[in-house]
Amino acid sequence: MLFCSIYSIWFKMLFTMSKSKIQRYEICCFEIYYLQMHFKLELLIFFNRNYHIALSLSFSMYFQCCNSTHAPILLPDGSPVIVGRSAETKIPDKLCSRNQLELVANYNQKYVMVKQLGSNASQIEGIDIGHRKTDRLHAGQTLHVVDMKYPHKIAICIPNSGTTSSNTKKTKLPQEENTFSKRQKMTEKVAKNISDEENETNSNNKNNSAQKPSYHWSQGLKGSMDDPSLRVSKDDKVVVIKDKYPKAKYHWLVMPIENIISCAHLRSEHLPLLKHMVKVGEQTIEDNISEKDKSKTEFRYGYHAVHSMSHLHMHVISQDFDSDALKTKKHWNSFTTEYFVDAEDIINEIEKDGKVKNRKHMADLLKEPLRCHICKRDQKNMPELKKHILKCG
Repeated sequence: MLFCSIYSIWFKMLFTMSKSKIQRYEICCFEIYYLQMHFKLELLIFFNRNYHIALSLSFSMYFQCCNSTHAPILLPDGSPVIVGRSAETKIPDKLCSRNQLELVANYNQKYVMVKQLGSNASQIEGIDIGHRKTDRLHAGQTLHVVDMKYPHKIAICIPNSGTTSSNTKKTKLPQEENTFSKRQKMTEKVAKNISDEENETNSNNKNNSAQKPSYHWSQGLKGSMDDPSLRVSKDDKVVVIKDKYPKAKYHWLVMPIENIISCAHLRSEHLPLLKHMVKVGEQTIEDNISEKDKSKTEFRYGYHAVHSMSHLHMHVISQDFDSDALKTKKHWNSFTTEYFVDAEDIINEIEKDGKVKNRKHMADLLKEPLRCHICKRDQKNMPELKKHILKCG
């Protein structure tokens, strides 16, 4: 009887509306919720596309972490919310800007408009949004805050029901009023800064169209690709540049022109490109060092296990490590431990498994004791290590 009564009301309403020129209206949403052994009816009728009558339960939208590392963040209808690296999101990664994303919820159509403010890539369903570009995030879709990390979804919460639309654990919602007030002030400040920055950029572009663009430090490689003082060679697939801070006598970077963030994004279709990069690396050595050095200099081609720069790059580096830019234990261990992965190993992994192994746990190798890469003896500090290498080599 309950079903019959609900549907009879519905069809009667349709019939009544058809008699009064139904084309003036749009039925936008009709949902029946079964909650606590009774039905609750939601009917949104849009009036001339501008006004609506809501015979429904009210709901709220939240930005919810898939790993439940922080409390859900309220997304008020139509009000921009800034999220990024903060105590609130518990994101410590410096690749993530403090103002990484602007989120604007649309309660009528139940989606969130996402604008990427940070320099490093954010993704919806694995697809980059793009710096200063926007895309829609719908319920059920996954948003990675930066570099395919920190997955989040939209949670649609119905008050007093304790349920959400996403398949997530039941989470106690935070006290919203004070938090939102603080965030709103921050959002207004960020919006003003962005507006001022864009106005300044437009003004500078008019005054000096040849001015070089600025890059976040983690995207410095993209700027270096276009720097004629660093570029060594270029073809239709890759660019070779000198490392701006070389860690050895010879140190080049081979980078694809295609926008590939890191080894984690490599798949089987990239195999021809990776093999081409190795060949280009070999040719770079052939073209840029003397015959005398070729006979006595050993080289390695490879990638760091965890990328700090946001563009795929293969190191071509001589094993003399004779450079003033080689200053810290972190520098040393990044090229002389398993943290440095040979290019052939990357290719073999993709040929076997279709992707590269997750090596994020290898970050601890950077803290290993200083050890000679030739005789494997521990050294006290970098000056002592460099003296030792001259004798050991």
